[in-house]
Amino acid sequence: MTRANADNLFGISSYIVDPLASKGSYTSVQTAINQAVADGHDNSNPAQVVLNPGLYIEDVTMAPGIDLVGFCDVSFNAPIFDPSLVAPVRVMGLLTVNYSGLANIQGISFLGNGGSAFLMSTPVGPIPTILQIANCSFYADSAPTMSCTSTNGNVFIYNTIVQQEGAFGFVDLTGTLDFNMTNCFLQSLGKTATNSTISSGNFRLGYSISDSGITCSGTGSVECDYSSLGGNGNFVIDQSSSNNVTLLYCTIRNNAPFSCINIALGSSVSSIGCFVNGTSPQIVGTGTLNYDHLFETDAISGTVNAVTFPVLPVSGTTLQARGHAYFDPLDFTVDSDGQVHSIGRDVRWNDQPLSITVSSNSGSFITGPGVTLTLPPTPTQGDVCEFVCLVNPAVVQANAGQAIAIGSSLSGVMGTVTNTAVGDSLRLIFRSGNNTWYSVPGTQGNWIIV
Repeated sequence: MTRANADNLFGISSYIVDPLASKGSYTSVQTAINQAVADGHDNSNPAQVVLNPGLYIEDVTMAPGIDLVGFCDVSFNAPIFDPSLVAPVRVMGLLTVNYSGLANIQGISFLGNGGSAFLMSTPVGPIPTILQIANCSFYADSAPTMSCTSTNGNVFIYNTIVQQEGAFGFVDLTGTLDFNMTNCFLQSLGKTATNSTISSGNFRLGYSISDSGITCSGTGSVECDYSSLGGNGNFVIDQSSSNNVTLLYCTIRNNAPFSCINIALGSSVSSIGCFVNGTSPQIVGTGTLNYDHLFETDAISGTVNAVTFPVLPVSGTTLQARGHAYFDPLDFTVDSDGQVHSIGRDVRWNDQPLSITVSSNSGSFITGPGVTLTLPPTPTQGDVCEFVCLVNPAVVQANAGQAIAIGSSLSGVMGTVTNTAVGDSLRLIFRSGNNTWYSVPGTQGNWIIV
């Protein structure tokens, strides 16, 4: 009895691969695949090539109807990713997929050997390539981890780690196929991975985490659902494609000094329920942004269709907006998990018996007669200063280039306001657009404005 027949008696497979000839029917993955094809296995008569734990240094080209399975206790439809599920079955070389038909891979780690770990090219035959991958990992350090040039196919990847240790992207999609990733982790081991590039075809990322962003160009189409994307020295979403980029309930974060989303003229991004977090103006460009419930934690700068954010739609633009929330970094902090914490601009109160220049977001009990309190020299939009007069008279003076407005009355530059009675109070909020402090509710008494 041959070893292959002995293996098959236990219902495993006729094609067992092991680094040791004594433990398997084959020592080469490709030899086992070729033999399965030679034995008549195809889409109508599928077979499994089972890989025992070990390292296989070879390039592998798949065949229709021939599944590759790492021998480990893994459910193909495992609902939650667990790195421990990836078996110690490793193939060092290029996995090429160009068959016409259907095949599956599960429980195998593919290591690029001086190049990509995965290449999907146009199938040899009229039937599209359909490939399902589960509980695997792919690694590269000198080329994009997964490269796809096929013009006819569908890829479905589940519970898988895609790693990049060089300055390349996780996915490079140049073919007109559908590439779907669900519950995956796109991990930058050296923190140098560049954006995945989608210049053609359709790319969907769902319930996943990516350490770098996505550059969409040409005729590429991108949809990200319930995922978290991070920046690595570039835009997280860099959109110049003629097709739309759709972001549904995603976290877009960029710790580098770059904006999160760039939308080129003629391109569009649709965002629903997304959280944008970074250290630079978040959304820039001259394209079209359609958003519903957009939350951000830094100022949006630049224009999208000549509309400066966070202005809502105006006549003549194609901007569609609803439910925009902006978290000013002076009022909130955001941790690495996207949690928003209010720090507020608390007004701190002090007795002021002498003439001084007050600080922003301060409150002053004026206790010295004839005291002049000068407003801050470099306030920012929304800064607050409050005063309660316990003496009469007391003077509040604008700083260089500033004015004070009470109702319809406006002081001159570096003008003053003076109380008329003990107990008068003044609450001022600064508008940077015209360097003016405006009196708002909380002001009481009669003030003389000069």
